[in-house]
Amino acid sequence: MQEVTSRIHQLGSGISQALGSGGHDLSDEIGGISMLTGLRALDRDPATAVIVLVSKPPSPSVAATILAEARALTTPVVVTFLGADPASFSDERIHGAATLAEAADLAVALADGRTPTRTPWLLDAVTRAELDAEVARFGPDQRFLRGIFCGGTFCSEAQLLCQLAGITAASNTPVPGNLRLDDVSGGKGHAIIDMGDDEFTRGRPHPMIDPTWREERVERVGQDPTAAALLVDIVLGYGTADDPISPSSLTCAAPTPTPRIGGPPSSTSWPRTTVAEGAPMDQLFTRELRVVNVGLPGFGDNIRRAGRHAAQPVLVDVMRADDVVPALAGERRILHGGPPIEWAEMCGPVQGAMAGAAVYEGWADTPEHAMA
Repeated sequence: MQEVTSRIHQLGSGISQALGSGGHDLSDEIGGISMLTGLRALDRDPATAVIVLVSKPPSPSVAATILAEARALTTPVVVTFLGADPASFSDERIHGAATLAEAADLAVALADGRTPTRTPWLLDAVTRAELDAEVARFGPDQRFLRGIFCGGTFCSEAQLLCQLAGITAASNTPVPGNLRLDDVSGGKGHAIIDMGDDEFTRGRPHPMIDPTWREERVERVGQDPTAAALLVDIVLGYGTADDPISPSSLTCAAPTPTPRIGGPPSSTSWPRTTVAEGAPMDQLFTRELRVVNVGLPGFGDNIRRAGRHAAQPVLVDVMRADDVVPALAGERRILHGGPPIEWAEMCGPVQGAMAGAAVYEGWADTPEHAMA
């Protein structure tokens, strides 16, 4: 979602909503409940001109259900099911895209009233020459590609693009045709790892929040004499680490002026960076910060590194908010997990949640009454 929305912005367009359905929503066990609900809601939204669906390799049966629902909508739909041939489900109602970037390109074309056209992904001559020069500097043992991702969709797409280039990589989240990595702590040969997967995040923050583990792995790759290239993704924006990956951990794999024989990698890809436009951590606070309610230690660490004070909460009691916060007493006030926002600026799902809360509290008889 981050890459698609960022590229849409870069192309001069914008989004009405961005809804995350979760990495496992299109599995057989869940059946695409969230995506189906989002599809129907967006089709009713007058501000949405085009709907973009993005998923890691989905369950075939669930994908068929999603596509059938999409064909019944009045809003045009762009679909990227990573690993699926876009031609196999494209028609006059559905525009298939092979990559995240292509999905954004097709969506903007449709929103602008232009005919969406798929274009092949090719390296320009200058980039090809630069890469050939890097390869010429490799030592004799530098033959393997390594990928260390914190975004699961990025990891899947990288595996698929590598397959197109003839590279079959092992992974802890392998796409069809790739092998499962036996030991997630290491990796030999071509290996592309999703460090945001459950096995890495049980009991610890996601690497977008606390990149420490990923930095350590990047440094290990930098000392591996068989590693030729390193792929990483860097996601910036609110709630992410203020320094997603330190310069020192990437320096270990930076190009060197002379060939290395059996040494650390002499080449690295430029990090794949998705910018969720906003401010770094030290610019999030526009006034003096007194208290931060920190749920995970990683959040507090990031805030402290930005030179602010963070407090780890301790549960002492459970009480009504208006009993302990005088400003809430006697007023009808609804709080949400985000910055202050006016009603007109809320997306449809948030307005619906506000209306539902008003009905639940007895402030209105119906959602329509609450919105009046």
